[in-house]
Amino acid sequence: MKVVYLDPGLGAGKGHNFAMAHEFDHALATERGLDLHHVLQAQATRERLPSLKGIIHNTVRIDGYTRLASTDVLDAKRKEALLAVVAADLAEAGVEDADVLIMPTAYPLHLLALAQHVRLQAHCRVVLGMLLPCSFWCSDSLAERTLAGWMADGVNALASKTQLLAYSETGVFRFADNIVPMASLLPPVASPNARLMGELAQRAKGQSLTNEPVLGFFGSPFSTKGFSLLVQTLQTMAGANLHHGMRVKIHLPPGHESMCDQLSALAPWISASSSDTDNATYLHQMAAVDVVWALYDPREYSGKMSGIVPEAISLGKPLLLSDGCLALQDFLERYAPGSFVLAPYSADGLQASLQTQHADWAHPMRCARAHAPLMQEMKSMDRYLAVCGIA
Repeated sequence: MKVVYLDPGLGAGKGHNFAMAHEFDHALATERGLDLHHVLQAQATRERLPSLKGIIHNTVRIDGYTRLASTDVLDAKRKEALLAVVAADLAEAGVEDADVLIMPTAYPLHLLALAQHVRLQAHCRVVLGMLLPCSFWCSDSLAERTLAGWMADGVNALASKTQLLAYSETGVFRFADNIVPMASLLPPVASPNARLMGELAQRAKGQSLTNEPVLGFFGSPFSTKGFSLLVQTLQTMAGANLHHGMRVKIHLPPGHESMCDQLSALAPWISASSSDTDNATYLHQMAAVDVVWALYDPREYSGKMSGIVPEAISLGKPLLLSDGCLALQDFLERYAPGSFVLAPYSADGLQASLQTQHADWAHPMRCARAHAPLMQEMKSMDRYLAVCGIA
């Protein structure tokens, strides 16, 4: 069985895309010994991705995360020129004879090129993760609607000629005005980290909240993830000596050491670190906090999920969530009700949240712990691959 793992957003051995590729690689190549082919960005060389066991085809020249100009979408000649580049990259990688093709995040250009220019086998099981809203790639409303049509055309074309499974984390996907129900799947973890997740969650059941619960921030310091709001509020509170509630622990990827030193120097209840971590280390770090930050910008996350949210619940950790992050709130209300606290996305809202006492988090923590087994099952690689048709 030839399995193609197509991720035009992966170019280096770090970040969310690599973490997900690593899990799939372990499950498919190491554990199952399948003929696994990673189709990745041109800069994704074997030297940069030494831990991946599958064959690497670094042929993709257009980054899947590239924001598209209105002319890229609305000008027919420009669109076809971009599709021709992507189609040539996919042909060079030899994806046509795949038995299973997994695109864990469906990027518009690559989805449409795959559907319209690649002759996949009729028995090929195509698995598409519809994770990012169409608005991610276009700011212009007309271009966004047109791009939504591209994605719908791509999904329909693949459904007509392959064995297609399109899914989203929330169970729906919005194509402009059309909200389409879909299978609900989460980015999965392979058996080693699945076991670790279960062990860490079980260990947390015997722990009680301290008088100063720890709020953990994880991921890149993007303003869309509320990092600028966090920094400004911490500076204000530390300067006015306002702390009498939660401690804050910040974990950033490498390259932000100076910023972390400055944040850690603000007050003894603030600590920040910047380091490279593998998936297991990241889970240990999240297991060491009491509450996980999801106070994201609602303008960015009203229709978009965050992988951190189900990972936190899998470890039995409640979330501090921005009011207005509708996709995240809907997901939590469906699968982990009671396990989050809503706060306004503002300095005043955050300051009030950081001054809450440990008793305010007792109920959300109990709910998060109760839902941890369900979320672990939803993130199971075995479950995911069974749906994909891989034993």
